[in-house]
Amino acid sequence: MCQELSGNCFSLTTDHWTSLAMENYVAYTIHFINNFELKSHVLCCSEHDDEATAIKMERQLYNAITEWGLNIKDVIALVTNSASNMNSLGEKIVSQTTICHNYCADHILQLSAIKAFSGNASTMEAIKKLKTLVTFVNKSPLTWTKFLKCQKMINPTSRTLKLLADVKTRWWSTYAMVERCLKLCPALERLFREEVMNRVSPD
Repeated sequence: MCQELSGNCFSLTTDHWTSLAMENYVAYTIHFINNFELKSHVLCCSEHDDEATAIKMERQLYNAITEWGLNIKDVIALVTNSASNMNSLGEKIVSQTTICHNYCADHILQLSAIKAFSGNASTMEAIKKLKTLVTFVNKSPLTWTKFLKCQKMINPTSRTLKLLADVKTRWWSTYAMVERCLKLCPALERLFREEVMNRVSPD
């Protein structure tokens, strides 16, 4: 990688997350163009015991740059989400270097979608009900099997699809959930129409 980077500038992306095992990680990924081809490599990924503060992430960045024999002057941009610790990191980096701090486009789109959906009470209620519907279909094996059959009945040659859940930390997932549900709306309507028709009325 160092040979490919010789004479080239590069950008960095960083993120902090908590695993299913409740372990905290921070990673830096390097991006550059070599022979008109985009290259991406994980520069470093480390576990930490407590919060990912701006100071700790800054130290991790400089350590990784040094370990790989790179020059901080060749970094043209640092891309992060808009969390408070990432904002602080960006401010520290910008104040000390010529690096630009940019926000992740997917993250901004997700925040924009949430803001747009939250502006109307009826829309918020619809999104809430849609989340409940998606969870119900995806978590119930019986309902999920029926849903697949409904998709095949409507279009036997198409690939069956799963409903996409809205996950707070998965950028653009709100839009993806709505888009997928609209696409599979005929199958959903058929599923619940058959459920109502086959429901046994109480005596």
